[in-house]
Amino acid sequence: MARRVLVAEDEEPMRAALARLLAAAGWEVETADDGEAALAALRRAPPDCAVLDAMLAGRDGYDLCRAMRADPTLATARIVLTSPRGRAVDREKARALGADAMLTKPFAFADLEAALADGRSR
Repeated sequence: MARRVLVAEDEEPMRAALARLLAAAGWEVETADDGEAALAALRRAPPDCAVLDAMLAGRDGYDLCRAMRADPTLATARIVLTSPRGRAVDREKARALGADAMLTKPFAFADLEAALADGRSR
């Protein structure tokens, strides 16, 4: 059975590329283009992993991360935050909220695969 991943990304080309690459790698992919749509998708069908843009409209990736860790049905999902900002303060915030990894855009798909694979036994 394929593992499920939610990709929450507001830039359509990036969202489509990630969805296509993840599907080709064997993931069952759902996408959302803003924070509210992402939260609804998370609650409707809890994924194994979530790739969240830290700068989403509405609820940003940090807020989604906080909400996931507070919800028992979502708390065990692996969370990878993505952001064009790679500052230490951003990484520390992600870690403090419970993100498993943070990738700075642009990132190599291999880095995303590695971040997701680290949680396969979680």
